[in-house]
Amino acid sequence: MKKISRLMSLLLVIILVLPAATLLQAEENMAGGLVEMVSDGAQEAPSGAEPTIGSAKTNTTYTVYISGIDNRGDLIEKSRSDVNIIATLNSDTKQCLLVNTPRDYFVPLSISGGVPDKLTHAGIYGVQVSMDTLGMLYDRDIIYYFRINFGGFQDLIDSLGGITVWSDFTFDARGCTFYEGWNDLDGEAALVFARERYSFASGDRQRGKNQMAVIKAVVKKLMEGNTAANLTNVLGMMGTLFETNIPLTDILAFASGALSDPDEWNIVSYSVDGTGDTQVPYSMSQAAYVMVPDMSTVEHAKELMDQVLRGEVPEA
Repeated sequence: MKKISRLMSLLLVIILVLPAATLLQAEENMAGGLVEMVSDGAQEAPSGAEPTIGSAKTNTTYTVYISGIDNRGDLIEKSRSDVNIIATLNSDTKQCLLVNTPRDYFVPLSISGGVPDKLTHAGIYGVQVSMDTLGMLYDRDIIYYFRINFGGFQDLIDSLGGITVWSDFTFDARGCTFYEGWNDLDGEAALVFARERYSFASGDRQRGKNQMAVIKAVVKKLMEGNTAANLTNVLGMMGTLFETNIPLTDILAFASGALSDPDEWNIVSYSVDGTGDTQVPYSMSQAAYVMVPDMSTVEHAKELMDQVLRGEVPEA
């Protein structure tokens, strides 16, 4: 039972906790006063064949789109996606690759006829468009997704009784004080810690490090003490925290291939990059900040994904 509990905790970390930490910047990134040009009759992506993930023979490799949406309330069908992560997993070699694509990445949407748009706007047309758009960018089929809402992260931390996080600096933000060293944080404080960037000379780079510190703290909390009780608390929140189209049978198939030595998983993160510019996106009527892709980083991300699928250790 302990191994099963710990494995399920790992799955939750991979498909729920990791994107949640990155999602905390969503509110910071929301643009104000921009005129969205999205018609009420936005084109829907056609529904495809019955999805199947992983190898047809071994069912040990998986590609999942993880989306963080920018509303604090209940999950809604269509919303901008401010976190866009592709998780590539191999349960035989226990490798997990998380590729982050910035929300402002200036790429053609699957429904825009080749006209570039901010990646975040794909979510306005539905999660299928987000998956298809990323599939076009990385040259692969993505048919499964997890979507998590903004407020879910804070609730998750509180359900675990808080976390202990390392801070590289002493700083104040939004009524909270964080000290260099270890800090005991509840969900609200963890939210502030992971979102803050203006207190640091390196801005977003330090925020990214803090988000990873929060992730590690959540992983540790999930794995320590009464893991089964921690897992029960999180599972009880599933309906409000996230939604997925992955069938339970496939989740169990993944679990059955990873039950041995769950602590041996290697989790590698990589983010594609680009150059800031001002352009008129497909879904807007005026110019806005965008990030023009550095295709060399996209090609590297594709190679990392292929390494995991081939059973190799990704070298980010």
